Amino acid sequence: MTTFYRTLLGTIIYTIIIILAAPFPSAAGLFLTFPALNGLAFFFSPRDSVEPMARSMLWMPVINGSLCAAYIAAFLALRRVAAPTVVAWVLVIAVAGAWFAIASRQSVRAGIARKHQVAYGIVVVIVGCALVAIALRVLSGHAVGSSWSADLVVSYDFLLQILWNSRLKITLFAACLLLFLVVTERMPISPGMRGILAGLPIVPFGGLLSVAADGGVDLGERVHIFERMATSVWLSPAVAVAFIYGYSTWLGSRQPLGTPDSGRAIKFAVLVAAWSLCGTAILGIAYVVASSG
Repeated sequence: MTTFYRTLLGTIIYTIIIILAAPFPSAAGLFLTFPALNGLAFFFSPRDSVEPMARSMLWMPVINGSLCAAYIAAFLALRRVAAPTVVAWVLVIAVAGAWFAIASRQSVRAGIARKHQVAYGIVVVIVGCALVAIALRVLSGHAVGSSWSADLVVSYDFLLQILWNSRLKITLFAACLLLFLVVTERMPISPGMRGILAGLPIVPFGGLLSVAADGGVDLGERVHIFERMATSVWLSPAVAVAFIYGYSTWLGSRQPLGTPDSGRAIKFAVLVAAWSLCGTAILGIAYVVASSG
């Protein structure tokens, strides 16, 4: 499969994920670090790169989720200090700079040692739950919203609206996947760097910017969207960390069966199943958080 068709396949898959997530607005914060690019990076990488990729990749959901949460909190706090669009752009530049500074550290490239990965995942879950509880307390009295849109009517126009509203995120995702494929195929980079590239936060940062800087939407509505995200975003890394650990462990332990085509079909089927579990977990968390709010 050529790079073009790999990028096209990945972009179609990501578009389907966006459409499936659209009816659940309160889960938007949890979907910021959905492991779409992570999964495709594993799928398109050779088996011997998977384990070292996973070590560095495990840092990415925590780094990305923390910076997304920082962006949301900062926008809510500073939205009246200057024009909201100015604040939105200054903040995205700031979190992008912070990401490059953090991701370039040797400890991130080295990643989480295999023997510490389960403990690391447990800590991410515990800390995430504690921060969600704090966020719910801080935002008590603010309307968080239900976990799904009750008045949703699925139609052709609805799908077109989703695609139009998500055009920036879809374009950025395609660009990130293409960048990963081109760099990993044509440059001699380490598996640790592969893991970092598979966690590029361009899509979540771009998504946050598109909301914060959208002058066509009332500021109050933008604030409501971010308040809704702020209650659950803290647990988004936990879902992605579980996916990275689980799928990479399965890839590393599986024995080749049948033809190469059948092997790829099995890999893809397990990938889709893992994504489905992530989606189910996200919706469950969103429901619990919305009910608690």
